[in-house]
Amino acid sequence: MKSIFFKKLKLIIDILLILISLMENDTIFLVLPDDETKIKVRKTVAKEFFLIQSMLEDCEDPNPEIPIMDKFCTLKTITNVFKCAEWMINNPDQRYFEQEFYQENPFNDDDMFELIRCIHYLDHPTLLDDACRLIAENIKSCKDPEEIRERFNIENDFTPEEIQKMESEMEEIV
Repeated sequence: MKSIFFKKLKLIIDILLILISLMENDTIFLVLPDDETKIKVRKTVAKEFFLIQSMLEDCEDPNPEIPIMDKFCTLKTITNVFKCAEWMINNPDQRYFEQEFYQENPFNDDDMFELIRCIHYLDHPTLLDDACRLIAENIKSCKDPEEIRERFNIENDFTPEEIQKMESEMEEIV
């Protein structure tokens, strides 16, 4: 009985070792703009981003280091971007920012805008659409322009005269 158990255990360990070696071959390093930070990501996830995919196609090195040159791609932001992309790969029929995963891991507005800039730079249209849709929903939920300004820290650059003129024009239309 023990010998069967140990044979199965050895088989499981061998399978795990094979999987680990496969996973190690499925990684690349991204070098962030500060030139010091390198992060290890799965190649299959990285290839979801058109910028990285095109860089990998031009590279002959099996374990390349891909430079990320955009200042908005900080360690925190790019980690969140790849977390989102990983989730989308594992849940292909669902939109990331509309699902429970995002509800449990929400981003504040500033982080969300950094995330959008990084996603745009790395070129992932689906993830970018989802992120922008979430911002649009947040804007729609605001009752008036003043609430939008407060929510997103937008300075009102209209003079009181310009505001009064716009309000009178709106009254004429209605």
